[in-house]
Amino acid sequence: RGRRETLTRKGVIQRSQITFKVAKLGQRTQEFFVENGDTKLSDALGLAGYTAEGYDVRVNGESASDSSRIPNNATVTLIPKLKAGQ
Repeated sequence: RGRRETLTRKGVIQRSQITFKVAKLGQRTQEFFVENGDTKLSDALGLAGYTAEGYDVRVNGESASDSSRIPNNATVTLIPKLKAGQ
């Protein structure tokens, strides 16, 4: 049986962790540790309290989808999408 991953905030030390940051314009950057390193972008955004709706989401500067895996030391960036005419 597969092991269920546990997402925790910075400061909780666990085995086999990866670290990633989530940055959103106008908000503070949050840093997280994730057990097992098998985390999707949607999981990372949920942990930070965000969704991808209305944002261009990038992982290490590259466009990413909700199912994209988060690598160790990644930076997830949420950039507001501009509407036509703005």
